[in-house]
Amino acid sequence: MSMIVAAVNGGPTSGPVLEVADGLGRRLGADVDAITVGVLEYGGSGKERVRVERGDPETVLAGHAARTEVAAVVIGARSTRLGAWPVGHVTLAVITHAPVPVVVVPPDLTPGRCRLASVVVPLEGDRRLLAPTRELLLALEGAGAELHPLHVMDRGHTPRFWEGSRDRTWYAEEFSQRVEPGLPETEVSAGDVVEVVARAVRNHDADAVVLEWKQHWDPGRAEVVRRLLERATVPVILVPEVAQHSEEADDAHPT
Repeated sequence: MSMIVAAVNGGPTSGPVLEVADGLGRRLGADVDAITVGVLEYGGSGKERVRVERGDPETVLAGHAARTEVAAVVIGARSTRLGAWPVGHVTLAVITHAPVPVVVVPPDLTPGRCRLASVVVPLEGDRRLLAPTRELLLALEGAGAELHPLHVMDRGHTPRFWEGSRDRTWYAEEFSQRVEPGLPETEVSAGDVVEVVARAVRNHDADAVVLEWKQHWDPGRAEVVRRLLERATVPVILVPEVAQHSEEADDAHPT
């Protein structure tokens, strides 16, 4: 059976991290392995189920993320909203190196946002989702979650022929058939990506956002990921782009 690793540190995010991990585990049919690293004794939420491991947290968690049975890692963004970074240094190390999806839980997650019953999925341009992301989304959908694909265009790239909702609806239908066949119809909106995603989360009462990224955190990179993590009120599931489209898949679904 696959495994969800829940990494906790005893702080305020520990309870939400465990709840989100349990919710994801139920959706994916996976067990949850709750661990804390680098403490003498864990006294936080879920004490009876959390294993204490010795060593450097970044190194130990990297080893767990690389285990073949691990389907995802769930970890808190940071202990509080305060600070110059949207995530702490341990979480940053995990999201930039883990070969599996990492669920980043905001420090002030509202109770009840752990069900993963409704998920917003921002899509990048005309590029199709990679296989690991599609597999995750289809597994969530198969377990009853509602998917809300979202294609955001800034105002400079909005088609000039758009004159109203009819044109937008036509474009959304065509985009869905061409880019992500098999998923629910894509919602198309113009504006700032982070603002539109935040609005979609509110409109759909979503429990999470799923986003592919290249795991680059250098200055000037991953601006959307940074801003989403800064503003997130729900977990952000970051899926690493560790796979490439096959030529066969590209031939089957030309872009």
